[in-house]
Amino acid sequence: MSDEAAHIEAEFPGWRVWRSGTDRWWAYRTSSQPLSIEQLRAGCRLLVQADTPAELRVQIHQEIARAAV
Repeated sequence: MSDEAAHIEAEFPGWRVWRSGTDRWWAYRTSSQPLSIEQLRAGCRLLVQADTPAELRVQIHQEIARAAV
C-alpha cells in the first residue's frame, strides 16, 4: 500500500483504498452494516474511483454525506 493510500484510509475509517495498475485511485466501503434501501436510493455506492487522491477524497466525502440520509 502506498503512503498516500494509507493516509486516506486513516482519514476515512471504514474505507479501503488502492491505486490500480492504470493509475486510477479506488476506495470501497468496509462497514459490516449494509447500505439501507434509502441510502441506495439516495445514490450511495460501495465503490468510488478518481484520477487523483484529492478527487478520491471528494468522492468519499460525498458518499459519507449521502449515507447520512
